[in-house]
Amino acid sequence: MIRKPICLLFCLGTLYLCGCADRHYVKIPSELFFYNETPAQPLAVKDLIEKIDAANTEIDSFKADLKFTFNDFRKQKAFPFTCKGKIAIEKPYNLRLVGYSFIAGTLFDLTSNGKEFYLYLPKEAKILKGSSNIADDLSASAVRLRPNHVLESFFMNNLKYYYEKYICFYEYYPETYVLYFVQENKDRPYLVKKIWVNDKTFDIIRHETFDSNGLVTLDVNISEFYSFGDKGYFPKKMKIIRPNSQLDLIMEFSKVDIEPKLNAKTFVFDMPEGVEIYNLDSK
Repeated sequence: MIRKPICLLFCLGTLYLCGCADRHYVKIPSELFFYNETPAQPLAVKDLIEKIDAANTEIDSFKADLKFTFNDFRKQKAFPFTCKGKIAIEKPYNLRLVGYSFIAGTLFDLTSNGKEFYLYLPKEAKILKGSSNIADDLSASAVRLRPNHVLESFFMNNLKYYYEKYICFYEYYPETYVLYFVQENKDRPYLVKKIWVNDKTFDIIRHETFDSNGLVTLDVNISEFYSFGDKGYFPKKMKIIRPNSQLDLIMEFSKVDIEPKLNAKTFVFDMPEGVEIYNLDSK
C-alpha cells in the first residue's frame, strides 16, 4: 500500500519531469490519494486562488491588542508563559510587537523594518539586534521568535503572489481545499508552501512553510476569525508553531483596527540608556 507522503514525493518528481506541463496546474489522479474527494463545483486553480484572495483581508496595515501564550518545549515540566501585548504591522516589513503585564510592566519590545530588528528586554537591561531574517531563534531571550516569522504568519501577500511565482495544484478533502506551491529547481523541485482553506468561506485556516530540505519551518493555525464585511476575514486566534525550535505561540487578537493611520515613529526604536547591546549578526 502506498502511503500519502510517498504519493506527494512521487507527484513532486512528476512536476520536475513534465517540463511541458501547464505551469500553474497539474492534474493528479485522485486514486493516488486517500479520502480525496471532488468538490460539488470543481474549480480551476486560478479561479480558486481568486476566491481565496477575495475572501481574506488584504491589508496594508493594522494594529491590535493581544494576549500571548508562549510554550517552550525545550524545558521539562515547562508551564505556558502568558502576557498582554500590542501589535502594529505595516507593509511591506514594518513590525512593532510589545509584551507586558500589569504587575511587571513591559516584558519585551520588538521593532523591525524588514532589514534589521531590535528586541529590548527591560528587565534584563539588554537589547538584541540583528538582521530581520536571522537564522538564530533568539535563544538568548524568552521570546525566541524571529520578526520575519511573525510577519509571514499574517499572510501580508495574497495568494496571487504565490500563484505567479510557483507551480500550484490542489487537493480537495471534505470541507477543505489543500493547496501546494512548488519551487521549480534544476536538480529537484521542492514544496515551498502548503495552505488549507475552508471550502465554504474560502478563509485560510492553516498554512505551512518549508525549507529546501522539505522540513517545516513555520506552521500557522487559525481557529477563529473576525469578519470585516467586504474587506474579508481577519484572524481572531492564531497559533504559530516553530517545530525545529520546539516553540509555539498563541496570539488572541482584540480591538483590531484595519488600515489605521500609523505614525512613522511607531516603527522607530528609541535606544534607551544604560543597557547592554548584543549584535547577533557578529556571532
